[in-house]
Amino acid sequence: MTDPIPDPAQPQKTDPEVIRIRWERVAVYLGSIALVIAMWFCALVYTIRYHPDRFVDHIFAQLPQPATAGKVFWINRRTLEIDDVKIGGFFYADSIIITASPFGLIRRHVAKLQVLGGQVFTKPLYAAMDKTTGAKASDDSGLNWTIGRLEISRGTLMLQNLIPDTSVPVRLGVRWPIVLYDIHLNRPDASPAMTKEQTVEVENVVFVSPFDPIAPVLSLPLTQVRFTYTEFWHHQIREIDVMKPTLFVGEDLFWFTSEFKKARKSVPAQGPTAPWNVNHFEVQYGQLAVSAFGQPVVRFPFFFDTKVDNIQLDQLDKISAKSTINIQRLSQDYPDYKIRIVDLTGSLYFSLPPTDADANNVVNTIHVQELSWNDIPVTDANSTITFDPEGIYGKLNGQCEGGELSGNFEFYYTKGFTWNVDFFAQKINCEPIAEKVGGKYLTMTGELDGKLTVDGQVTDIQNVQGSLKLPSAGVVHLKSLDDLLNHLPVDTSAFKRDALKIAVSTFETYPYSDGELKLDYKPEGGVGSLILNGPNGRRQFDMYLHPFSKSDASSKVANNKDKP
Repeated sequence: MTDPIPDPAQPQKTDPEVIRIRWERVAVYLGSIALVIAMWFCALVYTIRYHPDRFVDHIFAQLPQPATAGKVFWINRRTLEIDDVKIGGFFYADSIIITASPFGLIRRHVAKLQVLGGQVFTKPLYAAMDKTTGAKASDDSGLNWTIGRLEISRGTLMLQNLIPDTSVPVRLGVRWPIVLYDIHLNRPDASPAMTKEQTVEVENVVFVSPFDPIAPVLSLPLTQVRFTYTEFWHHQIREIDVMKPTLFVGEDLFWFTSEFKKARKSVPAQGPTAPWNVNHFEVQYGQLAVSAFGQPVVRFPFFFDTKVDNIQLDQLDKISAKSTINIQRLSQDYPDYKIRIVDLTGSLYFSLPPTDADANNVVNTIHVQELSWNDIPVTDANSTITFDPEGIYGKLNGQCEGGELSGNFEFYYTKGFTWNVDFFAQKINCEPIAEKVGGKYLTMTGELDGKLTVDGQVTDIQNVQGSLKLPSAGVVHLKSLDDLLNHLPVDTSAFKRDALKIAVSTFETYPYSDGELKLDYKPEGGVGSLILNGPNGRRQFDMYLHPFSKSDASSKVANNKDKP
């Protein structure tokens, strides 16, 4: 006989003893799990607190590149220092200091990360990024961590992809640390943080010559960068403002730019080494300095600024083709040198002509309303100065004391720092110049024409050749001879006084119809002659310049020759 089939509609009775046994099992299971978790947590806390090196090794093992560390220790209960850090072949640091709370670590958030003495090498870094990108193109997880504050002190970025087989060190945070906020170590996504605009200030970045690590090429005291994380990931920057940069014009700079242009021709359009695009680029209060032997020797007194939109960072040498680089108006006195500049303006150009892809130069055109030395003015002056890999070349022309003054100079890096200067004068009034230069000793009227050439090397003058003509009539008056009569002995007879007065008057004032000043100087000595032709005959003054020596430490001026 079979048991009756229970009616499904009827509620089933449950044995209370069965229910009691099941809850006890659950309690045992939960208690065991809690005990295991507590033991694991205590072991984790113990390991992190007393053996932080094991914890760091575990974290480093999760990185896509091999990483090692030296000494690891706690500074306080929230701050951990890791010394001698190496990640792959592209990152090294003397020490990394991490500040975080336990709850922050659970949320993958580090409150503060300090990198001291860090070095990043771009060539192995880009190689690692290319490898990671190719192997995990579909992986969107990344390192999903956030750094609230990143400080970089005494860091060096080794740019190895600008110029083949050459590392260009860029020093970061030398005087003050570079500070970045809210750094997200992850690929861009749709979160608001990825599209939030960030502003970063980078201070004291110095590009140095690969030839000489203490020879500056470009100095950037302060650079402000505005970007979003999504734009930055795609090599896009909203704005870069460069304030008070100094460009050190010299042989090292042009070597750098020439090699950079060659390497730029093979840059891929995508990938880690792809060009960076800047929506707005601005320079404020830029300066030019001329370098010799790797160090700045002359700083131009003016400042330049410019603004340009939509330009690539690797094409900044073409900036003058897209926007004007203005030289700010300058009026300045230099009393120690008796120099005065009034209303200096101009423009700056890079890589002229812009149609030449291989052009490598810096050209500035300057207009000065007045440029004076010792109150001798050159007005309405125009100058063009060109810097290129071979040297420096300049031209100057303007109005001076009713006439015209012009000149040019050449300075060569590649010829042992040789240089030459030419001055040209045409119909310049001698009277105001003689009064301002030698008014205590002489006065002179007439006009001045001619040319003066000076050749040298580094700081040595090797040759001076000049021919300055006095084409129009004038008068030379030597004031210094007046004192000779006033200092005669008291017992000098009247006859001697009159005879001496007649002789002195012959030299004191001399009217001339025309004349010429010739100079020929070399380090071993030189000669000069002043020839004046007048109604009283021809007068010639010969000058002999002897090299300096301790035994005879004075230059000698030879006789004066009167010719009927």
